[in-house]
Amino acid sequence: MPKLFVVGDSTVAEFNDISYFYPRYGYGAVLGFYFDIEIINLAMSGRSSKSFTVEKNYQYLFDNLSSGDYVLIGFGHNDEKFDDSFRFTDASLPLDNDKSFKHVLYYSYVKRIIDKGATPILTTPIIRLSEDNVYEGEVIHDTPYGDYRKAIIELCDKFDLLCVDLTGESLDYAKNHKFEDLIIYHAVTRGKMDNNILTYDEKSVDKTHLSYLGALFSAYFIASYIKNSNLELKKYLKDIKYPTDDLLKMNPQYKYIPYFTPNIEEYKPTDNYMNSEYVGCAFGSLDNINGGYVAKRSENGYIVGQSGAKACGKINASTEGYAFLFKRISR
Repeated sequence: MPKLFVVGDSTVAEFNDISYFYPRYGYGAVLGFYFDIEIINLAMSGRSSKSFTVEKNYQYLFDNLSSGDYVLIGFGHNDEKFDDSFRFTDASLPLDNDKSFKHVLYYSYVKRIIDKGATPILTTPIIRLSEDNVYEGEVIHDTPYGDYRKAIIELCDKFDLLCVDLTGESLDYAKNHKFEDLIIYHAVTRGKMDNNILTYDEKSVDKTHLSYLGALFSAYFIASYIKNSNLELKKYLKDIKYPTDDLLKMNPQYKYIPYFTPNIEEYKPTDNYMNSEYVGCAFGSLDNINGGYVAKRSENGYIVGQSGAKACGKINASTEGYAFLFKRISR
């Protein structure tokens, strides 16, 4: 029997989110819902098609791939990170340019897989959730450095490969639903009490990563595309049932801890910073501040933030960061 290998980024990978209200699930982790075949999920969070090639999982793929096997490939989200040369690939460049997204996908994956007698299947990246329901630009992977969905589709057309258009499928669904209705398809970190009932906190929704239900939603489309293809893989499909909302369950390990956002205007710093009741701290980036982190008092409170990816380091994108106040307590 053939095996189904899976490579990709965090939207494909497996997680162990014991603290999340709705934990993260990459769609590679739920393919067994639709396939009766051995599935080896090698996808890793934070990787691009380029950076994955230096991982042990990449080497494992080609050490263990056999003729007749299948490889599902799901990259795009991290290839877009133009400020990270280790991960960035340019979707606007042609196949023969070694810096292009197409080049890396073809020469590092497609060609090597075919040379092993196996079959590559490419997926376009799922869209990111848009709170204002405007789905364009980077939310749907159409960036200043090219359209990553389009690049994958063109590559598949050129080499007659099956392309599962998860960008298009998730985009069509999102356009026909309100933001509030889409939250349950995404991971949610926190819960809240609503009329003494514990439910998800919509303010903590993860706009990139999927919940179990959202992962099943993507896996459903993968199974449907394969069912309508000429691939022998369709012989190993189970009944393809559309995932229903009742499949979504809150994390049984989730522990609700009440949290109240502090009002920074209530905090009055003193002239002696070290003796202030509250101390500010920050790391990350906030775009418009130069020269490192800022945690200083203003007339009515603290200005807390940081900017400058090169100067200070960052969490992920150059605009992300943490800012917080903490209070001194007696030992």
